[in-house]
Amino acid sequence: MGDAGWINGGSLIGTREQGRVIEGFRIKLTGECLSEYGELYMAHVSGRGEDHGNDERDTVWLAYGEYCGRHGRQIEALVVQIVPRKPNFVRLVSKTTSSNRSPLNRLR
Repeated sequence: MGDAGWINGGSLIGTREQGRVIEGFRIKLTGECLSEYGELYMAHVSGRGEDHGNDERDTVWLAYGEYCGRHGRQIEALVVQIVPRKPNFVRLVSKTTSSNRSPLNRLR
């Protein structure tokens, strides 16, 4: 079947009754919820990563439409989380000087 384009919500992904596997996917939220929520997803893929002393069969957490999966390896399970977006907090650093103009390096 090969790589497919973006599928909108509610549409079938893949095939039915053909015994084909999914090797990868991407998820990207759209619409009004985008400013308040984000997506995180990961997959467990087939393979023998545990033979190398570590289990390389789990992908890292991904977001924003990044490709999840490994070409040539079947996805056996996936996890999708819809999470609230947190505001971007900026840490403000103030350079304060004492009355004699020497820097204040510590909080007292």
